[in-house]
Amino acid sequence: MANVRRVVMTSSVTAMTPNPNMPSDAVLDESCWSDEDYLRKNNFWYMLGKTLGEKAAWEYAQNNGIDLITICPCLVLGPLLQAKPNATSFVVLTLLNGSTFSRGNTTLGIVDVRDVAKAHLLAYETEAASGRYLCRGEPVTKAAMVEILRRLYPDYPIPSRITEPPNIFPTPREFSDKIVDELGLEYMPLETTLNDTVASFKEKGLLL
Repeated sequence: MANVRRVVMTSSVTAMTPNPNMPSDAVLDESCWSDEDYLRKNNFWYMLGKTLGEKAAWEYAQNNGIDLITICPCLVLGPLLQAKPNATSFVVLTLLNGSTFSRGNTTLGIVDVRDVAKAHLLAYETEAASGRYLCRGEPVTKAAMVEILRRLYPDYPIPSRITEPPNIFPTPREFSDKIVDELGLEYMPLETTLNDTVASFKEKGLLL
């Protein structure tokens, strides 16, 4: 590691939230961490893994003098590299196929996978970059995303509405813009991301 100037690590927004002690009107920023006890109690093992993994990386970096930067993306959509949908793109695919399973109308921070890649490059190349960066595009509720998809793709059996059961964990409504202010990241428009996600589904034979 002697010749490594900087390490840029992909973490996740799930290392920042959920935290039941976070006020509902608080801004989700780079100082936030998910509550480990809450994650264990509710069997949120993926989120716990992301949280513990990033904390371990910070501890190692600090003990070994490594300039570490972490990028914490929200819900990542956009063109697929792999042949099958991942967990995040599956959210859109199931809507296009008419799924009506219950989903809470939470606020999502959707980000294009190409913007996530760009964020890593900017973090590496920007000398003044430091610490953690929340990477999220335009905040949108699930209900609003459904309406956008219905407008863009009227021939698909997209549900006319979604149910609004109680959220299984608290979600923030305001988000930090540190990555925009310090790295100059410019997010793609949400409709571009959704359009390119659907086009990728068709290209991969996942959607007619």
